Amino acid sequence: MIELILALSLLGQDSDFTSGSAADTLERFGRLIDSTSHVAEDMEGDDSSLATARAMVDFVQAAFDASDPERFVLLDQDNIIPMVATELDNLMAVESEDDDVYDFEINAGVAYLPSGADTDGSYCASDDPGKAIDQPLTDPEGNELNLRVCWTGVRNPETGMLTGTYLYQLQSGNYVVQYLVSIIGSRESGMRPRLAIAERIGEPFVFNTVLHPVDAD
Repeated sequence: MIELILALSLLGQDSDFTSGSAADTLERFGRLIDSTSHVAEDMEGDDSSLATARAMVDFVQAAFDASDPERFVLLDQDNIIPMVATELDNLMAVESEDDDVYDFEINAGVAYLPSGADTDGSYCASDDPGKAIDQPLTDPEGNELNLRVCWTGVRNPETGMLTGTYLYQLQSGNYVVQYLVSIIGSRESGMRPRLAIAERIGEPFVFNTVLHPVDAD
Protein backbone atom coordinates (compact mmCIF):
# COMPACT_ATOMS: atom_id res chain seq x y z
CA MET A 1 0.00 0.00 0.00
CA ILE A 2 2.81 2.45 0.79
CA GLU A 3 5.14 3.12 -2.12
CA LEU A 4 8.41 4.70 -1.05
CA ILE A 5 10.00 6.44 -4.03
CA LEU A 6 11.20 9.39 -2.04
CA ALA A 7 14.66 10.70 -2.65
CA LEU A 8 14.95 9.15 -6.09
CA SER A 9 13.42 12.27 -7.66
CA LEU A 10 16.64 14.04 -6.71
CA LEU A 11 18.40 12.10 -9.43
CA GLY A 12 16.31 13.66 -12.17
CA GLN A 13 16.26 17.18 -10.79
CA ASP A 14 19.74 17.61 -9.32
CA SER A 15 21.80 17.66 -12.50
CA ASP A 16 21.87 21.46 -12.69
CA PHE A 17 23.24 22.05 -9.20
CA THR A 18 26.05 24.56 -9.32
CA SER A 19 28.14 22.65 -6.80
CA GLY A 20 30.43 21.33 -9.44
CA SER A 21 31.52 18.72 -11.89
CA ALA A 22 30.02 15.55 -13.26
CA ALA A 23 32.28 13.62 -10.90
CA ASP A 24 30.79 15.49 -7.94
CA THR A 25 27.28 14.75 -9.19
CA LEU A 26 28.11 11.06 -9.55
CA GLU A 27 29.55 10.97 -6.04
CA ARG A 28 26.39 12.49 -4.58
CA PHE A 29 24.35 10.13 -6.76
CA GLY A 30 26.20 7.17 -5.24
CA ARG A 31 25.73 8.45 -1.68
CA LEU A 32 22.01 8.76 -2.28
CA ILE A 33 21.71 5.23 -3.67
CA ASP A 34 23.64 3.87 -0.68
CA SER A 35 21.43 5.77 1.76
CA THR A 36 18.16 4.70 0.18
CA SER A 37 19.31 1.09 -0.03
CA HIS A 38 20.21 1.14 3.64
CA VAL A 39 16.77 2.49 4.57
CA ALA A 40 15.06 -0.17 2.47
CA GLU A 41 17.07 -2.89 4.20
CA ASP A 42 16.09 -1.52 7.60
CA MET A 43 12.41 -1.75 6.64
CA GLU A 44 12.52 -5.38 5.52
CA GLY A 45 11.91 -6.73 9.00
CA ASP A 46 9.36 -4.11 10.06
CA ASP A 47 6.49 -2.91 7.88
CA SER A 48 4.65 -1.09 10.66
CA SER A 49 3.36 2.43 10.12
CA LEU A 50 5.99 3.77 12.53
CA ALA A 51 8.81 2.10 10.61
CA THR A 52 7.38 3.33 7.31
CA ALA A 53 7.14 6.90 8.62
CA ARG A 54 10.72 6.69 9.87
CA ALA A 55 11.80 5.48 6.42
CA MET A 56 10.08 8.46 4.80
CA VAL A 57 12.00 10.85 7.03
CA ASP A 58 15.25 9.00 6.36
CA PHE A 59 14.69 9.20 2.60
CA VAL A 60 14.13 12.95 2.76
CA GLN A 61 17.23 13.37 4.90
CA ALA A 62 19.20 11.28 2.39
CA ALA A 63 18.08 13.58 -0.43
CA PHE A 64 19.17 16.63 1.52
CA ASP A 65 22.49 15.10 2.58
CA ALA A 66 23.33 14.03 -0.96
CA SER A 67 22.63 17.44 -2.46
CA ASP A 68 23.43 20.33 -0.12
CA PRO A 69 23.09 19.61 3.62
CA GLU A 70 24.06 23.17 4.49
CA ARG A 71 21.19 24.45 2.37
CA PHE A 72 18.40 21.94 3.09
CA VAL A 73 17.42 20.89 6.61
CA LEU A 74 14.51 18.83 7.93
CA LEU A 75 13.77 19.85 11.53
CA ASP A 76 11.81 18.12 14.29
CA GLN A 77 12.16 14.66 12.79
CA ASP A 78 11.31 12.88 16.06
CA ASN A 79 7.91 14.59 16.03
CA ILE A 80 7.29 14.19 12.29
CA ILE A 81 7.57 10.40 12.53
CA PRO A 82 4.63 9.76 14.92
CA MET A 83 2.49 12.35 13.13
CA VAL A 84 3.00 10.62 9.79
CA ALA A 85 2.59 7.17 11.35
CA THR A 86 -0.82 8.18 12.70
CA GLU A 87 -1.96 9.22 9.23
CA LEU A 88 -0.62 6.01 7.71
CA ASP A 89 -2.76 4.12 10.23
CA ASN A 90 -5.70 6.25 9.11
CA LEU A 91 -5.03 5.29 5.50
CA MET A 92 -5.02 1.63 6.44
CA ALA A 93 -8.26 2.07 8.39
CA VAL A 94 -9.96 3.60 5.36
CA GLU A 95 -8.57 0.77 3.24
CA SER A 96 -10.23 -1.81 5.47
CA GLU A 97 -13.65 -0.18 5.02
CA ASP A 98 -14.03 -1.00 1.32
CA ASP A 99 -12.94 -3.65 -1.13
CA ASP A 100 -10.94 -1.47 -3.52
CA VAL A 101 -7.19 -1.11 -3.09
CA TYR A 102 -5.58 2.32 -3.44
CA ASP A 103 -1.85 3.01 -3.57
CA PHE A 104 -0.23 5.88 -1.75
CA GLU A 105 3.01 7.30 -3.13
CA ILE A 106 5.26 9.97 -1.68
CA ASN A 107 8.18 11.48 -3.51
CA ALA A 108 10.63 14.12 -2.32
CA GLY A 109 13.47 15.89 -4.05
CA VAL A 110 15.46 19.06 -4.49
CA ALA A 111 16.25 21.11 -7.56
CA TYR A 112 18.25 24.10 -8.70
CA LEU A 113 16.62 26.43 -11.21
CA PRO A 114 19.47 28.15 -13.09
CA SER A 115 17.39 31.22 -13.92
CA GLY A 116 15.50 31.31 -10.65
CA ALA A 117 12.28 31.15 -12.66
CA ASP A 118 9.75 28.49 -13.55
CA THR A 119 11.01 25.93 -16.05
CA ASP A 120 9.61 23.02 -17.97
CA GLY A 121 9.46 19.77 -16.02
CA SER A 122 7.84 18.55 -12.85
CA TYR A 123 7.52 22.00 -11.29
CA CYS A 124 4.49 23.76 -9.89
CA ALA A 125 4.52 26.75 -12.25
CA SER A 126 2.97 30.12 -11.50
CA ASP A 127 0.47 29.64 -14.33
CA ASP A 128 -0.30 25.98 -13.57
CA PRO A 129 -4.08 25.48 -13.97
CA GLY A 130 -4.09 23.32 -10.85
CA LYS A 131 -2.32 25.85 -8.65
CA ALA A 132 -4.08 26.03 -5.29
CA ILE A 133 -1.65 28.06 -3.15
CA ASP A 134 1.04 30.58 -4.04
CA GLN A 135 2.16 32.63 -1.07
CA PRO A 136 5.16 33.76 0.99
CA LEU A 137 6.17 31.55 3.89
CA THR A 138 8.71 31.80 6.68
CA ASP A 139 10.49 28.54 7.45
CA PRO A 140 11.06 27.42 11.07
CA GLU A 141 14.39 29.27 11.23
CA GLY A 142 12.94 32.53 9.92
CA ASN A 143 14.14 32.31 6.32
CA GLU A 144 11.78 33.78 3.75
CA LEU A 145 10.64 31.52 0.92
CA ASN A 146 7.61 30.83 -1.23
CA LEU A 147 5.13 27.98 -0.92
CA ARG A 148 3.30 26.88 -4.01
CA VAL A 149 0.90 23.93 -4.10
CA CYS A 150 -0.44 22.41 -7.31
CA TRP A 151 -3.13 19.77 -7.71
CA THR A 152 -3.58 17.32 -10.57
CA GLY A 153 -6.16 14.61 -11.13
CA VAL A 154 -5.89 12.31 -14.13
CA ARG A 155 -7.42 9.07 -15.36
CA ASN A 156 -5.35 6.58 -17.34
CA PRO A 157 -7.28 6.03 -20.58
CA GLU A 158 -6.03 2.45 -20.89
CA THR A 159 -6.45 1.15 -17.33
CA GLY A 160 -9.10 3.53 -16.03
CA MET A 161 -7.04 4.16 -12.89
CA LEU A 162 -7.27 7.58 -11.27
CA THR A 163 -4.31 9.45 -9.82
CA GLY A 164 -4.78 12.43 -7.52
CA THR A 165 -1.59 14.33 -6.67
CA TYR A 166 -0.57 17.28 -4.52
CA LEU A 167 2.79 18.86 -5.32
CA TYR A 168 4.18 21.03 -2.53
CA GLN A 169 6.95 23.31 -3.76
CA LEU A 170 9.12 25.39 -1.44
CA GLN A 171 11.40 27.88 -3.20
CA SER A 172 14.12 30.19 -1.97
CA GLY A 173 15.94 32.02 -4.73
CA ASN A 174 17.06 29.43 -7.26
CA TYR A 175 16.57 26.47 -4.92
CA VAL A 176 13.51 24.27 -4.69
CA VAL A 177 12.33 21.50 -2.39
CA GLN A 178 9.39 19.41 -3.54
CA TYR A 179 7.13 16.95 -1.77
CA LEU A 180 4.66 15.08 -3.95
CA VAL A 181 1.92 12.88 -2.50
CA SER A 182 -0.39 10.79 -4.65
CA ILE A 183 -3.35 8.47 -4.29
CA ILE A 184 -3.96 5.95 -7.08
CA GLY A 185 -7.19 3.97 -7.34
CA SER A 186 -10.19 3.08 -9.44
CA ARG A 187 -13.10 4.94 -7.81
CA GLU A 188 -13.36 8.71 -7.48
CA SER A 189 -15.51 8.43 -4.34
CA GLY A 190 -12.75 6.47 -2.63
CA MET A 191 -10.10 9.04 -3.53
CA ARG A 192 -11.48 11.94 -1.54
CA PRO A 193 -11.02 10.67 2.03
CA ARG A 194 -7.60 9.28 1.14
CA LEU A 195 -6.44 12.54 -0.43
CA ALA A 196 -7.32 14.38 2.77
CA ILE A 197 -5.07 11.99 4.66
CA ALA A 198 -2.33 12.34 2.03
CA GLU A 199 -2.34 16.10 2.60
CA ARG A 200 -1.84 15.57 6.32
CA ILE A 201 1.11 13.31 5.57
CA GLY A 202 2.80 15.89 3.36
CA GLU A 203 2.31 18.92 5.58
CA PRO A 204 4.64 17.95 8.48
CA PHE A 205 7.49 17.69 5.96
CA VAL A 206 6.61 20.99 4.29
CA PHE A 207 6.38 23.03 7.47
CA ASN A 208 9.56 21.60 9.00
CA THR A 209 11.78 22.17 5.95
CA VAL A 210 14.46 24.85 6.20
CA LEU A 211 16.08 26.49 3.16
CA HIS A 212 19.19 28.38 4.21
CA PRO A 213 19.99 31.38 2.02
CA VAL A 214 23.44 31.67 0.46
CA ASP A 215 24.96 35.15 0.14
CA ALA A 216 26.49 34.32 -3.24
CA ASP A 217 23.08 33.59 -4.84
